[in-house]
Amino acid sequence: MQRTPAPPVLHPCSCLHHHGSQLSIGVLCPCVVLTRRCAGVCVQELKPWILCDGSTKFTYVNVSVKGARNNNEDAIYTDGQMFAVYDGHGGKHASMLAQKEIAKQFYKATGNATDEELVAPVNPGPPLVVDALDEAYAATQAAMPTSHSKSQAGSTGVTCWVHPAKQGGAAAKVFLAVLGDSQAMMFNCHTGEIPHVPTRTWDEEQGTLMGPGVKATRASVTEPHAITGALKVDKTTGRAIGMRHDPLGVGFREYNLLKKRHKFPPTKVPFCISNMPGEERWRLLNLEPTRALGHRNNKEPPMRHPEVYEWEVTVRIDIACGTHTNESSPHKQQHTLGCELSIHTVSYAVPL
Repeated sequence: MQRTPAPPVLHPCSCLHHHGSQLSIGVLCPCVVLTRRCAGVCVQELKPWILCDGSTKFTYVNVSVKGARNNNEDAIYTDGQMFAVYDGHGGKHASMLAQKEIAKQFYKATGNATDEELVAPVNPGPPLVVDALDEAYAATQAAMPTSHSKSQAGSTGVTCWVHPAKQGGAAAKVFLAVLGDSQAMMFNCHTGEIPHVPTRTWDEEQGTLMGPGVKATRASVTEPHAITGALKVDKTTGRAIGMRHDPLGVGFREYNLLKKRHKFPPTKVPFCISNMPGEERWRLLNLEPTRALGHRNNKEPPMRHPEVYEWEVTVRIDIACGTHTNESSPHKQQHTLGCELSIHTVSYAVPL
């Protein structure tokens, strides 16, 4: 059941307009705002590379900007039903291996199962697609290099598998395996609204992988796994009760998971590595983010298992790495230097 991706069309910094029954994506090209030098960075380094492919089951667009780095360490994978963005750091070895290996291991785990069999309920465990995504990440980690130079590299990422509707060709559900601080979201491309949808989540690190999934109706945005700030400490008991800049409690949850796994004392706390005014970047055990593939020789490695989400699809799916939250933007994301993959699951047109 191995699927090979159709060859995409590569456009260096050009506004695209895909006519017909699919979509118009001219407004997705950010080249109009990258026409001068910025902080000493050459314009050429800021030109995005855009990949657009409408020949597969679902149309997708990928935008990637190298920026001032020597190499672009991000990687994407697409085959018409599985889509992924892998955010490499410390070298490109981990992200490039994840690009090839995760899809290979996923299809190996699913065998000849049909789409309906992949999402069918399994009492009392998760659907086969959830098991397969987790196994694919575990097998990919086992394949990561151990030589000193290559083992320094790591990768976060989002892998998205789309379950098509029985009729109409649109998507019915999407399953996302999220690792690290890369994010995925669904939003209405006309209004920027992020819908609240029925959601199920599974997470080996939290002990919920082998169940039917934790159900909730919530905004269709995945949670980044990262340390967000200093610990908040109860002055009476001296115990940590939360973390700064952590409204959803995800950073503090990740802190406690790492503490349990590595059995470090309460005196080991997050530390800020930023030396620029107004910037905060926090680490714990020298980990940023807290979950990643690679780093095979680390004494205290990051957590390996992805958090898996199931969403009912209603609008466009957007996967990105190299982003940060911006409350003023229409869909609360400002895309910085990095990689973005948009999957268009229904036919619509965006006016130029």
